[in-house]
Amino acid sequence: MVKKTFIITGVTRNILVDENETLATFLRERLLLTGCKIGCGEEHSRYLIELSFLSPPARWLDMGAGDGSTIRLLRSLGYEAEGIDLAPCGQNVTAGDYLNPPYPEGSFDGIISQCSFYASGNVPLALKQAGKLLKKGGKLVFSDVTENVVELLNQARQAGFAVRHLEDLTDQWREYYLEALWTQDNVCLPKTIWTRSSPWAGKRASPSSS
Repeated sequence: MVKKTFIITGVTRNILVDENETLATFLRERLLLTGCKIGCGEEHSRYLIELSFLSPPARWLDMGAGDGSTIRLLRSLGYEAEGIDLAPCGQNVTAGDYLNPPYPEGSFDGIISQCSFYASGNVPLALKQAGKLLKKGGKLVFSDVTENVVELLNQARQAGFAVRHLEDLTDQWREYYLEALWTQDNVCLPKTIWTRSSPWAGKRASPSSS
């Protein structure tokens, strides 16, 4: 462990960094072992919803819904919404694994996921399941951590999506995650917290699309 000094929302903090732990391992352990949920904030959720260009009362699924805050936001905007999470910590969230979802294919107009696909340990399968759950022409919007943008784009296309928007928010996420982890009394931060993070929007292509 190495002690490093960071400026978190204007305050100097000393944080212990495990230089050998990957971000994927770190997030999976936080989600599965401690039940910790690190969301991305309402402002970020609103931004992803806007990127979908879906109008109410479209039906949404939140994959990795956590405390259900995004579900509540969607419903307040006039959408139908539900969510699934391995360890839900709020109302209106179904306990389950979105890598093996309990919903029929073509059930949703939109799917949103924040800070979850990478932590699942199987991004290609998460994308594949999202594609199955969407109606033809449905929209997937998600933000996540990736160490290889080209690989992520290829995985999305292989799952049947046409990518419409990709954006790097590394700088914004850096401060957000440091603050989120600090306020949850976490003192072990992997060096790969600095990897690229991207809001992503895609449209499910028709089966005949290349």
